[in-house]
Amino acid sequence: YARIIVYPSIRKASIWTANPVDSRKAAVAKGAKNNSGYMNFRNVEEKAMLEEYLELCNKNQFEEADAILEQVLESQLSRMNHYVGQYNHVL
Repeated sequence: YARIIVYPSIRKASIWTANPVDSRKAAVAKGAKNNSGYMNFRNVEEKAMLEEYLELCNKNQFEEADAILEQVLESQLSRMNHYVGQYNHVL
């Protein structure tokens, strides 16, 4: 499973992959952060930042909007860099 989101205005993309592991314990031993449940791609704070981003874009304040977008990506990277958690597979 992979999710790729391209952010052209800041010339970046986020690539999120989910790979099965033999065990949670083995993943944590290899450096993964242990998360007991499902990890949303965006948390509440990141969603609020993206709403602010859209408001700034609507006001043609693109430099400020891009700065917010950078903060969203930094937050996601710090939160989801390498973790093990519950994956709720939906087809």
